[in-house]
Amino acid sequence: MRNANYDVKLLQLCILTSIFSQIESISSLMRPIMYIAWIVTAVFFIARNRGRIVIHKCTKVFWGCYSLLAVGCIVMALFGSRHLEGNYIHIMYIPLIVSVIGENFAPFAQNSDYEKILRTYLYGAMVYALWVNITYFSSYNDWLKQNMYTFLQKNSAAQIWATGILIALFLLEYRTKWQRIFGYACAGYLLLLCGISQCRTAVLALAVVLVCYILLKSKYKFRWSFFILIIVLFLWNNSVTRRFIDQALLLTKYAGADINTFSSGRLDGWDRALAAFAKSPLFGCGRYYVDCSYISVLAEIGILGFVLVESVWITRAVSNFKVRSGLNSDAFLMCLTMFYFIESVLEGYPPFGPGVSSFMFWFLSVTFVDNKTKKIPPQGVGEISNE
Repeated sequence: MRNANYDVKLLQLCILTSIFSQIESISSLMRPIMYIAWIVTAVFFIARNRGRIVIHKCTKVFWGCYSLLAVGCIVMALFGSRHLEGNYIHIMYIPLIVSVIGENFAPFAQNSDYEKILRTYLYGAMVYALWVNITYFSSYNDWLKQNMYTFLQKNSAAQIWATGILIALFLLEYRTKWQRIFGYACAGYLLLLCGISQCRTAVLALAVVLVCYILLKSKYKFRWSFFILIIVLFLWNNSVTRRFIDQALLLTKYAGADINTFSSGRLDGWDRALAAFAKSPLFGCGRYYVDCSYISVLAEIGILGFVLVESVWITRAVSNFKVRSGLNSDAFLMCLTMFYFIESVLEGYPPFGPGVSSFMFWFLSVTFVDNKTKKIPPQGVGEISNE
């Protein structure tokens, strides 16, 4: 059965249906297929292992914390609360299932399997980006005149695109010059779509990722810092690119505004959420959302729920930062984890969602770290990481 690569084909189906489920025009078709695909895939891996589910430390922590959270929400619901309607009880089970699948995929996986899966993800992200581009931003001049968000699912899309960017830069193996050019062009286009879609949090997170990568991974920190500074100054002072930056980050719209206004009212939202948390600090008030996952968790499920949810995230993040395989997957996981840390501060669902947007983070974290996988050769941006 392994020779037929059924596991890889199932994962490719899961990846494509998950990404395409975000496309509004076909979401009603893709979402049921996506759920069926993930369930079938999970059953396949369990059956192949003869019913024995392989899980390591981080996934055990995830499983235990989520189980306790589910029990707690059920108990609170018996007293008339809205905890079973809560956001985190619904979004965390997807990365949990993906983590279990990743655990049971890695022991059988080969380099070629990862290459197929990673390319499938990048191509899916590109198709999604092209659909967004054509549907919402067909005219550049019209885009420059906008003063409000047009693509409302931008934060979910940004997680998919940012992951695709980092996959193209770090993980794909380029055998020819033209393959490398194509891969980097895909990364550039996905970054461009983040800007056009005005995904300000994602752009900020990617900027932080770039700085951290140069400071922590490059031997020539001054050289790369100087090079990046020159590029930034050129883009900032060029009239064409400056106009794009102003519109992408809404700098013109929020010129002279205070931090709260520039952050789309986040500070006011945080104040209200903390006030809701103060009314029920132990158990929270039930379903609640605000643009900061930590404050959102506190308001929704209180200190007890916060400990459970953040234990999962901290365990995963620390494990990703500690990995030392010497491959590009180390840098990839560091960058993607840092990206999700920034996202989690300024958005309400990362690193667990929303929906299926974060599934590749959990899948690759499990396969590259927990299973001690050393599959991906040091390709990608080797000219930086191999200095």
